[in-house]
Amino acid sequence: MLEIFDDHQFQEYRVKEIEEGIQFLRDMPNKPPEYFYGAMDMLRKILSVPLKMVPENNNARMEQAKTLKAKALAAFESKMLRRFLEDE
Repeated sequence: MLEIFDDHQFQEYRVKEIEEGIQFLRDMPNKPPEYFYGAMDMLRKILSVPLKMVPENNNARMEQAKTLKAKALAAFESKMLRRFLEDE
């Protein structure tokens, strides 16, 4: 199952997940703060999915999972800022 980490489409899927999460956050300015905190918690869990997929003793795949998480976080940061700073 961890071969999915090497699949380019999996990485594209992760970017689409992040984009949907950002759009969800952008659409909730009039909601109570709890909605925002809940959405951010869910996005945090989504970003961590690759880490949960790796068995304990597989250090090489764990490093790859950490890299995938870092890339997803970087995409989230840049896309989140762009969505709020630019009109799209």
